[in-house]
Amino acid sequence: AHYIVYLAEGAGGAGRSQVDVDISVPTNMAAIPADTDIINFTHILVFTKSTFVEQSTPAVLALSGTSSYTVDLDFVDLDLDDHE
Repeated sequence: AHYIVYLAEGAGGAGRSQVDVDISVPTNMAAIPADTDIINFTHILVFTKSTFVEQSTPAVLALSGTSSYTVDLDFVDLDLDDHE
């Protein structure tokens, strides 16, 4: 399983752009480089992805201001792929 992090123009994922590469579980941290131009991006979306498909509903965090630091953002997920 993997996590995929996107910047998006809304909570629904419009105009989303992937940040870096897929993050392998059990890693639970993603870095958005300091010089990332957020342009019209207003949200961070985190999806899980199995070997078959990306989940349809992400965890969503709204961006605010020109800089941000997030601590203790929890993303609860169940691993439903018994054979991975």
